Amino acid sequence: MSINKLVVIIRYALGGGGLYFALTQLKSDPTNAAAIASLTAVGCVGVLSFVTHVLLHEQDAKRIGFETKTVSFQYEVGFANLAFGLSAIVSYVAHWGVQADTILIFGYALYLLQAGMLHTAKSLKGKKKDMTHFIRGGIITFVFSGAMLYLVAQVVTSSAF
Repeated sequence: MSINKLVVIIRYALGGGGLYFALTQLKSDPTNAAAIASLTAVGCVGVLSFVTHVLLHEQDAKRIGFETKTVSFQYEVGFANLAFGLSAIVSYVAHWGVQADTILIFGYALYLLQAGMLHTAKSLKGKKKDMTHFIRGGIITFVFSGAMLYLVAQVVTSSAF
């Protein structure tokens, strides 16, 4: 197994597991749910996405089907992920509160939703459809960002906000 695949698996486990746990906390403690989701689904996922997009860019470009001669696209995506990820980690550590956590989740969910649309369009374009890429880059990304947006909607309509 490549280092890139290992980092991606860890990213899915931390992000998906953290988001699932946050969703289970919504009714009893929406503030804690937002903090957990911000730390895991934004913080951990953002930093680990930076690692794959920038430090492991060649393997990652091949994995996501965006192989080019220049790495500027990969770097730009990696830097955006790092900005969200570090902001979420700082928000969690510095106890910036439910509003900061929630807006970070909302912003990252919108970013991922757009990435999912791009991956979906690319995977379904042309004569040969790439269903693996469609599932990983489209469906999984839509489910993840949709769950994040659901969490945001629940938190902002709770008494914690």
